[in-house]
Amino acid sequence: MADTTRKYSVTIPEDVAEEARVRGDGNLSAYVTAAVARQLERDRLGDLVAGFEEEHGPLDPAAVDEKRSIIARVAADYLRARLAEGQDTAAPVHTEHEPPGRVA
Repeated sequence: MADTTRKYSVTIPEDVAEEARVRGDGNLSAYVTAAVARQLERDRLGDLVAGFEEEHGPLDPAAVDEKRSIIARVAADYLRARLAEGQDTAAPVHTEHEPPGRVA
């Protein structure tokens, strides 16, 4: 994320803003920033998939399910290993493929 910030005015339903403030330990701006950043990542992923489908045709649902299964299995194995090592599974972990600051 950029180092510079700017103040914006947004309209959010009061109950949503209050829950976000509480869940963000009182820092509504940080909570909203993280939520918007996650949405932008999802939007970019959607753009990537749309571009792939435009060039190669629709994704094969069976292949997508297979890849999701692999990802879920690897994630479960990873979490089990972290728990066995007594490590905090909620703590962000950076890999060589994931630059610092890009943890979801």
